[in-house]
Amino acid sequence: MIPFFHNYIDEAECFMTSEMMSIIMCMPHSSKSFDFIVTKDGNGKLWFDLRDESELYDPQPFESVFKRLVKDASAENYLTSINKEALKVKLRFKEFVLDKKRDPILGPDGASSFSQQKGFSSTAYRYKKFDLTDYSVVCRCGFDAYDDNRNPVMVLCTTQHDPRETKNTIAWDEEIERKFGAVKSSDVQNNFFRYRRWATEAVLVKAKTLILGFCSRVHHEDSKEHQILKTMNLDTKEFAKSFCRLRNLENGWGVFNNLIQKFRQDDFEEGKYVVLRDAMRDRIHIFKVDDNEFDEVVVDEYGGFGASRI
Repeated sequence: MIPFFHNYIDEAECFMTSEMMSIIMCMPHSSKSFDFIVTKDGNGKLWFDLRDESELYDPQPFESVFKRLVKDASAENYLTSINKEALKVKLRFKEFVLDKKRDPILGPDGASSFSQQKGFSSTAYRYKKFDLTDYSVVCRCGFDAYDDNRNPVMVLCTTQHDPRETKNTIAWDEEIERKFGAVKSSDVQNNFFRYRRWATEAVLVKAKTLILGFCSRVHHEDSKEHQILKTMNLDTKEFAKSFCRLRNLENGWGVFNNLIQKFRQDDFEEGKYVVLRDAMRDRIHIFKVDDNEFDEVVVDEYGGFGASRI
């Protein structure tokens, strides 16, 4: 993470990607537990990142209702398989919407260095600085494309697999045009954390528009062939309000600042920490860990604090 910010080390106290920042700001909406890494260096600077194997890189269909869907090992295996399927569809959709006749644009920071991460890695990045009350954050903001006016664009994709396994919804391939309101409402409800993250990241990046695709299997039981049912070109503010019920980021900044101020306290010494979002108790817990024994050795635990619900 540090080499990506070598030109901005003296500009701020905190460093992260827009993906990571949106995860933190939307934590209260997650129905699943997850974790991420915070490293505090000898100068008190904070570096935020996800583990290489984190599920947050991949789409997680039905993330808001998975507790009601997973009843046995076979159901859990099914969800794992459609997570992988959704990732493949997302990558194909992003390739599909890009204009192949245009020459690629190489920005001043060069191509992406995140090619080894799971999921889609845009080759377009912009660095932004956010000045808060008594500290600053430098954020590496990734986006997916440019529009004709060279404004950044986010390309998003939501999927339906076997509609018989989808909770509280209809078969998209049969009803998406006639009952789009029902399709949208059920998909947002089933994946609210993901939709909020999309909207928040688009606002952070200052993308004026988003392209949202609705994709499904051609045949319900065949996971190999997929089709694009509907594509929407949406204004970011419209998407945030009408899809995500998000009018501003005030509460998100409150959650974010609460966590940053926690790490800025003297009780948190130099070292590496794992932040666990405990969805069962609506709390986060912070553990200091040994660099070489990430998943096994817990050196110390600091009291968790509740993330306020919006």
